[in-house]
Amino acid sequence: MYENPLVSVICITYNHKKYIKQCIESLVNQKTDFQFEVIVHDDASVDGTDEIISELQSRYPDILKSILQKENQYSMGKCATDIAVNAARGKYLAFCEGDDWWCNEYKLQEQADYMQTHKDCVLCFHNTYTYYVSTDTMDKEWFFWRNRQLKEDGFYNSHELMELGVVPYSAQFFKKEDYVYRSEFKNNNKKYGDMLRTLCLASKGYAYCINRHMSVYRRGVENSFFTNTYKNIEQYNNSVDTTINTYMAVMEYTRGKFNEFFAEKIAKAESEKIHFCKEEVLSLKKSAKKIYIYGTGVYAQLCYHEMKNIDMEINGFVVSDTENNKEDYLGHRVYKLSEVKDSDMAIVISVGSKARKIIENNLADKQIRKYCYGCVENN
Repeated sequence: MYENPLVSVICITYNHKKYIKQCIESLVNQKTDFQFEVIVHDDASVDGTDEIISELQSRYPDILKSILQKENQYSMGKCATDIAVNAARGKYLAFCEGDDWWCNEYKLQEQADYMQTHKDCVLCFHNTYTYYVSTDTMDKEWFFWRNRQLKEDGFYNSHELMELGVVPYSAQFFKKEDYVYRSEFKNNNKKYGDMLRTLCLASKGYAYCINRHMSVYRRGVENSFFTNTYKNIEQYNNSVDTTINTYMAVMEYTRGKFNEFFAEKIAKAESEKIHFCKEEVLSLKKSAKKIYIYGTGVYAQLCYHEMKNIDMEINGFVVSDTENNKEDYLGHRVYKLSEVKDSDMAIVISVGSKARKIIENNLADKQIRKYCYGCVENN
């Protein structure tokens, strides 16, 4: 191993056999004028991920260090990132999960150059592509920042960074001394992650965004956190509770400095909990031969899985005529509303409350009378 790495790259992986080689090679092949190390923590994978890591470690002995667990640490309430950071020797930390990858070989150099010449900066990050596994397509927007415009000057003060919310794990670069260990919080929730880290860093000073894409987030990986979250309403609502608990933890961490800001965030998160209108949806099954889900967002995805749970098949998804729709969503065709002309059909509306009135008017214009709501907010 190199004796004095300036940067420690943390790679957390579990059952990423399909992706781990691409990930690690994108990390070790960075071009820099300084030494760096890559620490890969495998949380007792059962698919052979550890074997690939060991093979790569023998190929890159000066850079790559592996922590191969025999027992799954997450199931014991331990944080894999905390474990890996404890082993890090660098002044700075960078990150990438085992199913994502870096797509710019000068990423580390650019982030290190900025942080070393701007001592007051607490976080340097960049834009990230979203790669959708199911459709084999690349999106220039990171899914969490969809419809958000990143600042042209790249500077984010504490409130602006908090408003941005989650910064991609693969884009974060900051001093090791600023890393926040989960054990620092009374409610040691194992689900605390990227959002907690971003918000705690935001409370310490300003961040800088390099507005170029230098990493790729792979979305739709089987059994990943986000994939599982959007398959089940209970898990989705639990994730909302985790977000609320994260806000409360940061309020504690910052000793009330941002209480007003987070009180508003908590109220908004509470309003985002949803339920499935099972009886209304089942009633459509009796009255229509073809059923479509209106929408292609989170609510539509949750509705689709809830309908599958009650043995209801759909004939596709529907979006407004003005929307630039995808051709395929969750393995089904996406139609514009004007393309759906079946006489014996019904629509299950699964969108946020702000869009519902517009959609009702669209359905009325097309003289579609059979419809109900699928997934809606609790309040």
